[in-house]
Amino acid sequence: MQTNKRKETAKILIACGGKTGTCMKAAQLLASKLTRFDVTLKDMIYEGVPSRAELRVYDAVIIGGSVRMGSLDNLALEAFCTAQEAKDDGACPDVLLGGFICCGHPERMREYVAKIPRAIRDGELSVICFGGELSRERTRGLERIFVRMMRNKILYGGENGDGEVGVALPTLNESDIGQFAAKLADVINGGA
Repeated sequence: MQTNKRKETAKILIACGGKTGTCMKAAQLLASKLTRFDVTLKDMIYEGVPSRAELRVYDAVIIGGSVRMGSLDNLALEAFCTAQEAKDDGACPDVLLGGFICCGHPERMREYVAKIPRAIRDGELSVICFGGELSRERTRGLERIFVRMMRNKILYGGENGDGEVGVALPTLNESDIGQFAAKLADVINGGA
């Protein structure tokens, strides 16, 4: 890694999947905290998973995914695996890899990240939870029904129908996003 050369000229790719827009919202919040760097956002739903050749032009690649029906989305998983394979076979050996997951159940992160390559999970940047949202407005079909059921259980369920005690609707955690941005900047600048 050429940390002396990088500093504020570092190029960062934030590639994310997700069907409801929460993941892109998290990516945009992360990018807004990295303004001293050259940040590119890529929506993998429309632009596909970054290719091995594309990964080479960046100093850091951050992959974001969302959890749907208890599993990490396939685009994010494919991107994590492609990036690690490219790093392992020497196509982009100096690229920093990390990621985030948007989910409403951070206590289940261990199972959500289980299929992500260990080198990324346990690497300098790792993979962290940015929280999530249960947005009825941005879901469709059967998924909308499940989201409504989950929201209703939290808001109106529980023993007395007053909502679950000690449970709130999930939200994106801007504090965690800010901490991840600071950690990324620190690693790029050679401080980790």
